[in-house]
Amino acid sequence: MRDVWVVGDRFAGFARLNGVTTVSGAGDVLDGEPVTLRLGQGVGPHERDHLRALVERRGLADRVVVVDTTPAPAGRDLVHKHLAANVLLGDVHAAGGGIVTAALRLAGENELLLDHQTGLHVQGMVVIEAVRQMLLAAYATASRRPDDYVVWNGIQLDFESFLFPLPARLYCALEPVTDGRGTARVQVEQGGRRVASALARFTAFAAERIAPVEQRRAEGALRAGMPESLTAGAST
Repeated sequence: MRDVWVVGDRFAGFARLNGVTTVSGAGDVLDGEPVTLRLGQGVGPHERDHLRALVERRGLADRVVVVDTTPAPAGRDLVHKHLAANVLLGDVHAAGGGIVTAALRLAGENELLLDHQTGLHVQGMVVIEAVRQMLLAAYATASRRPDDYVVWNGIQLDFESFLFPLPARLYCALEPVTDGRGTARVQVEQGGRRVASALARFTAFAAERIAPVEQRRAEGALRAGMPESLTAGAST
């Protein structure tokens, strides 16, 4: 039985490779021969159900297997995203040795894919956002304080290879947090190869502490941005 990867229609460039097709093009590989359709990035439950229905309609259920290993999206409390399509992580868990790991899950309608897709690889902005979500998820998982407000102080991110629309995992090692300040090392791996690594510095605040600080700074920015005439009028 041959294997064919199925990726979202946005990754049509990658689907030009042998052994890959898009959701819309999957019917072309159902030629009656036994085949395993393995779902890659950009293929959600709606697309998966479409593929399974297509197999049933063609009477190929005994020769075609649809394999979906995409995990459910991580919860809001871990990644601070309200729309499931914008959640880039699933299967978040502690892996031992101070490491928290998660699977990359990229929906075809993710906010970072709405403009365009260049080349065969996944856009670098997706990697950056996945690293951000991984830091939040790792801190919430390791500290058991999901309500803390985590602020990035700085990040150094190195791209070491292309990320393609296939399964990938992220790993995050958190150094001990002192006075709310911490450091995290994140790696993105695909096919046994590291494609990106990041060193992030952050500060974690209790939610009730950060709110008044943010408000004071917002008010200061507002005053600084006002024309002098309005500022003078506001002070009288």
